Amino acid sequence: FKTAPAELFAAKPQLVPAAKCSPMAGCCCTSPHGDAGYEMQMPHMPFVGHATQVFTGTIGMSDGEIGPNFNMITHSALLHSGQWSDGLFDLCSDWKTTLCAFFCTPFLTYSMLRKSGTVKFAFGDLDKTKWLGIFLLLVLAMVAVYYVGGVGPSYTYMNVPDANGRSVPISICLGTVVILLLLWLLSFSVLKGIRDKFLVVEADWWTCLKSCCFVAPNVVGVSCMPCAYAQASRHVDRLQGW
Repeated sequence: FKTAPAELFAAKPQLVPAAKCSPMAGCCCTSPHGDAGYEMQMPHMPFVGHATQVFTGTIGMSDGEIGPNFNMITHSALLHSGQWSDGLFDLCSDWKTTLCAFFCTPFLTYSMLRKSGTVKFAFGDLDKTKWLGIFLLLVLAMVAVYYVGGVGPSYTYMNVPDANGRSVPISICLGTVVILLLLWLLSFSVLKGIRDKFLVVEADWWTCLKSCCFVAPNVVGVSCMPCAYAQASRHVDRLQGW
C-alpha cells in the first residue's frame, strides 16, 4: 500500500501581500488567520495543471469540522495525492483509533462523519445524524427478529454441544441475513462516501471487500472492516487537522 509522497508535506506557507501573490509562483489562498490584504503563498509544488485550478482549498472540508491542527497545505496535498495517507495495516500509528475501530466501530464511524461532513451514498446524502438513525433502526430490527424467534426460513449451518452433551443446532433466518446485508451496505456506503469526497482513487471492488466481514463455518470471523475504518479515520484526521 502506497502512502502520499513525503515532499508534498515539506513546503512551508508564506504570508505575502496580495498584490505580490502570483499564480505563477505557486498556490495562493486567503490566509486562514484572517490577515487582511495578505494571501498564503506556497512554494512551487509538482502538481499538474494551473495552480489556480488545483489549489481550491474547499474540497472535502466545506461542511466538516476543522480541528485545531488544520493546515491548508497538508489538506490540499492529501486531496491531490489521490491515495490514503497510510496503509491499511498501519495500525500502530494511532492506537486510540485502532482500538475504537475494533471494539467500538459505531463510535468511530459517527466521529468520522462528524469531522468529514456529509458524504454521498446510494440513496442520496449521508451525514452523522442520518447514519446514526439508520444504524439504530437496523440494530433494533435485529433484536426484534431474535426475540420473535426468526423471520422467514432458517438455515442450520452448524451444531454445538450443550452442557449435557446434546447437540444444539445453530441456525440463521432470512430476516437476519437481510439485516446483515443492509448493515454491510451501510458500512460500504460510509467508506465509499469518504473515499470519493476526499478524492482517493480506489476500485469499488476493493472498497467493497474491505467493508465485508466473512464468517467461516466454525464461527471464526475474518474481516478487514476495522482496519479499513481505522485507515479512513486516520486519513480524515490528517485532512481536517485533528
